[in-house]
Amino acid sequence: DIVSAMLQSLLADRFSLRIRRDRREMDTYDLVVARGDGKLGDRLIVSTADCAARGRGAGAGARGRGPSGPPRGPPAAGAPPPCGMFMGLGRVSAGNVTMAEVARMLAPRVNRIVEDKTGLTGRYQFELEFTPDQLPNAPPGGLPPGIEPPPSDGPSLFTALQEQLGLKLESARGAVEVIVIEQLERPTED
Repeated sequence: DIVSAMLQSLLADRFSLRIRRDRREMDTYDLVVARGDGKLGDRLIVSTADCAARGRGAGAGARGRGPSGPPRGPPAAGAPPPCGMFMGLGRVSAGNVTMAEVARMLAPRVNRIVEDKTGLTGRYQFELEFTPDQLPNAPPGGLPPGIEPPPSDGPSLFTALQEQLGLKLESARGAVEVIVIEQLERPTED
């Protein structure tokens, strides 16, 4: 994208940054269906939303904005959005997403690349609730209104995936693209 290319050009110019892409064998996870019979969890439901029509509808703009402008807020607890994904403290609500999108969402939460190996080709909606391994410190003055902290005694992400969605993460190894910094210098003064 244009912003990424501009940032790369700026870093190359100001810091003499030179990078190369490489592939390395690393620990990964495979996202798979947990049960041998292929049954999914109660909270993973085939999506019937027509997100393309929602985007074209009555004055709707980019990024889920409605006719009057401001972005829509997160859905109510227990109600996934019809289109897209909202992520919060110990909660992911999604509507009309592919398993590849679910795998990409999981990767930063488990600190590994996650590959979709479910074989599920449709689009799904779900509400996933878990207790993060590390809870962030609350900001001064507490959490913003409407933001609930996750329960400290809830299931881990791995357990919640299996119990709520019928999916699981299996340890694997695979070739992962990495960025190697070949050169980096202190910036010159203007």
